[in-house]
Amino acid sequence: MKKISLKILAIAFFLFTMGCSNEDNYNYDEIIPVVLNGIQGPTQAVQTFTATYTTAYFRGGSTWNWTVSDAKIKSISEDTRTIVVEFDTYPADEHATISVTETTHGGLTSEAKSLEVLVKKYCALTNGIKDLVGSWEGSDWEYDSEITTNVNGTKLAVSGISAGLISDWWGETIVSGGTFNMTINEDGTLDIPRQFIYTTDYKGALSDYEIEGSGTWDNCGASPTLEIKYDIYYAGDAKGIGATYAGVEYFTAKILLSK
Repeated sequence: MKKISLKILAIAFFLFTMGCSNEDNYNYDEIIPVVLNGIQGPTQAVQTFTATYTTAYFRGGSTWNWTVSDAKIKSISEDTRTIVVEFDTYPADEHATISVTETTHGGLTSEAKSLEVLVKKYCALTNGIKDLVGSWEGSDWEYDSEITTNVNGTKLAVSGISAGLISDWWGETIVSGGTFNMTINEDGTLDIPRQFIYTTDYKGALSDYEIEGSGTWDNCGASPTLEIKYDIYYAGDAKGIGATYAGVEYFTAKILLSK
């Protein structure tokens, strides 16, 4: 047993010393740089707001040089791998471009990698979430919208979402609930934290369901619009019925506030 242990230690020491030797021979001056995996960050942004972009790797001795068009760099990290971009203008073609190159310790510079970002025009809500109260027309997945909204404190109370798909496609009757709270963010996004939505009946058996989702709001047209991406879950389940049974990543409601 003692001999085996000593042999294992000898092998480990050999591998360790080889690793050190390889590290010592790692010549940064001879690296031909490539920006690996492109630029990491959102491909959609909102005018006047910021977003963070970075490289997905680190290489000792390298620096990264960033350029942007139809936006501006607000800050750069000390190691130059990460930037914060402010989308201060609304581009004529609705897109801004972010580019980066890597320069190695030896002075070699890579070809540029670029990321195109769709910039949504920003039009603030004059009266906050009160501007999003009412009845909404459009589509809720494959059904006509039955969605209505009201203010509930700082949240938007949403009723009627998924009503058609639950009663028709899923074949169950909503017997209670049907309303949940949605967070409207200043930057044109919205969030639906996971929460109870309704209780249904199927041939006398009751089931509780939850909802979770996200999306965007837009106040730049004649009437506000919402795009809500969500799934409906059996209470406590990790995967929703859309992803499990409908073959979709999420259900989508694209709706317009009726005037």
